[in-house]
Amino acid sequence: RWRPAIRGRRCRRSARLGRRVREASRQFSRQVPMCNLLIMARSTEVAYFTMVEFYYVVAVIPVIILVTHFVHMQRGAPNKVAMAVTLIVPSLLLLACGNRQYMQAVSMTDRLAASDCNAMPQKQKLQQAWEAAHDLWMGCLNETSTLYGYDVATLQRSFRIQDCDEYLDAAGANSRSRLSRSTRGTGSYLGYAEEWAYLRYLEENHFCGGWCTPRVQLWSHVRSKDSCSNAVADVFGWYVQPHAAEVCSVMVVTFTVSAIVLVLLGPIMRKSGFDW
Repeated sequence: RWRPAIRGRRCRRSARLGRRVREASRQFSRQVPMCNLLIMARSTEVAYFTMVEFYYVVAVIPVIILVTHFVHMQRGAPNKVAMAVTLIVPSLLLLACGNRQYMQAVSMTDRLAASDCNAMPQKQKLQQAWEAAHDLWMGCLNETSTLYGYDVATLQRSFRIQDCDEYLDAAGANSRSRLSRSTRGTGSYLGYAEEWAYLRYLEENHFCGGWCTPRVQLWSHVRSKDSCSNAVADVFGWYVQPHAAEVCSVMVVTFTVSAIVLVLLGPIMRKSGFDW
């Protein structure tokens, strides 16, 4: 006598489980592209040239999915408007962000790889920052050579710019360094702390030297292979560009499939007795 009731409860549990699986699948398909966009935008090589805050708009996607889940739980049945918003809005949002990131990657690859240091303001400022750092480093080495009698070439092989007090002062550090403090002021070197931190990261992680053209390394002892501008151009060209294009492709397919599903689902839901 009680077997039909058990089967009924099992059917209801299966239906709820099916809804949760479908919602989890929709969430997963959007979370992966969302994470890819945020990871690329926040990467150190890219973030200097990108307004990272713009890509935080994709954080609204989990909120949309969560609200849709609560609407379905509250109603105990699928809701047409909630499903349409959850399927279409995140796809369009990710497509717009992915397209923006792709177009920026194409533009940045060309401009960073170009020999012209004035191709854009950020590139020009990084070149100025590198030249200021080089002047500071050479001044520090020359003064140390005068004070202690060491050959400048020997000091170049043994020390880097972060060993100079002048650099620490200009970059905002307060700790003592191993080389002598210059009697000259560091006013002409102020204002480059962010650029110097960026150039140092590139030297230490991408084995590059100089900015627009290959030059001596100022922060790292690792042997350089190319200019840091070309290294960043490779990041945009070989990392950001293909991944952003992949996000756009996935979102175009997702949007198309979602639209087809919504159209085909209407008659089925109405036939099953749902308000659709």
